[in-house]
Amino acid sequence: MSTTPDMSHRDQSAQPGHLVSVVIPCYNEQQRLNTEAIATFLSERPLVHVVFVDDASTDHTFATVTEFARRFPDQVDLVRLDSNVGKAEAVRVGIQRSLIARPEFVAYWDADLSCPLSEIDRLIVSSRQMPNAFFFPVPPATHARA
Repeated sequence: MSTTPDMSHRDQSAQPGHLVSVVIPCYNEQQRLNTEAIATFLSERPLVHVVFVDDASTDHTFATVTEFARRFPDQVDLVRLDSNVGKAEAVRVGIQRSLIARPEFVAYWDADLSCPLSEIDRLIVSSRQMPNAFFFPVPPATHARA
């Protein structure tokens, strides 16, 4: 049994947008942010969307992520918070932004990739085998409030 979901295509009539949106909260992560690993992951998975949320970093995290986002304009969004609000709020803001793309799944990942991004594949497969075990599928009517 494969642990890698097919992310190369999907029934667009059933659910428009990306298959999975990954929120990555960032606070002073410039030295830890592995943009090449994220680039490889995105290049291999065109239906993955990443939302970086810069939580008012005081280093060059925002510049690093802005430059990275230019490489993947259809797969990467960036939110910059005016003041440091903490990881939980940064994740909440990122999830709200993610829902705009109407993904089938939403997850958040630590910026240092302490858990490899490839685990997303396994989580998607597992969630389809055991609904709601790891991810909670986003119902089509669920969207961030304006």
